[in-house]
Amino acid sequence: MPEYLLDFNRTQLHNYLQAQNQPSYRADQILKGVYVKNYASFQEFTDLPKTFRTQLEQDFALRTFTEIDRVRSDVDGTTKFLWQLRDGLKIESVIIYEKRRVTFCISSQVGCPLDCKFCATGKMGLLRNLTPGEIVEQVLQMKAVSERPPTNIVFMGMGEPLLNYENVMAAADILSDPEGLGFSRKKITISTAGIAKNIIRMADENRPYSLAVSLNAVNQETRERIMPIARKYPLDELMEAVK
Repeated sequence: MPEYLLDFNRTQLHNYLQAQNQPSYRADQILKGVYVKNYASFQEFTDLPKTFRTQLEQDFALRTFTEIDRVRSDVDGTTKFLWQLRDGLKIESVIIYEKRRVTFCISSQVGCPLDCKFCATGKMGLLRNLTPGEIVEQVLQMKAVSERPPTNIVFMGMGEPLLNYENVMAAADILSDPEGLGFSRKKITISTAGIAKNIIRMADENRPYSLAVSLNAVNQETRERIMPIARKYPLDELMEAVK
């Protein structure tokens, strides 16, 4: 199976180019095609030699999602997508249209381990984490069909983002990289059920992204009843982490 190009960071891409005896500036051409021009096929990279485009097709998968379903609200245009991944598992993403904003809601895991009582995804359990590329591809796929460009990106689809910390941060870095999608870091929000240790880790690492905490109750007893993770991260500990 070809490797997934969206999972490659710049260093890995440079190593590949070196192995193929290609000049290093090819990395900029490839990244621009992937993230700025949003090419879906290597044959669209017309600034690359044809023989190298063919080599890329042999070595990499550029898009891996199959769109299974798309449902658009007649009321406000909110659009929900169901994607099938390369391994046959499925995830959801949503575009929310508002007067001055367009929000892309993206998934971070297939399923979710938290079993929140109000969430259907929790009943699936956790099947696996999404890779950085699979997180980013949701944005690229929706950007290609969105009625307007996104103004906000929220990690608030399937899964608990802070339980897939490394891959979520890698994806957020790609989304905000000036040589990637160049999205404003202030407009990228990580929504969490309250994984206190990784909220602290975000602060320690000076991650510049916004944070949204789903409390869903104002007291510990109720929170534990509807969000089992609250037993591990009590409300007072969570509030201290947020500070």
